[in-house]
Amino acid sequence: MHALTPRGLYLLTPDTADTPRLVADTRQALEAGITWLQHRNKCLDLPAREAQAGQLLALCREYRVPLIINDDMELAA
Repeated sequence: MHALTPRGLYLLTPDTADTPRLVADTRQALEAGITWLQHRNKCLDLPAREAQAGQLLALCREYRVPLIINDDMELAA
């Protein structure tokens, strides 16, 4: 088994309800070369967090960057 060793720039998302801005800012960070993204939003309800996470996951897949979901097993599943 190989363990992942985080290298590079690790970005945490802010608690925000502005999904279009979050996605645009995240795309810029991905284009700048971040290598890990952690989605953290404790202020929104589950449907809104799911919508944000879904859009961020699509971006992360496009850039081949791991997406980490913080403190939310239901959302991570």
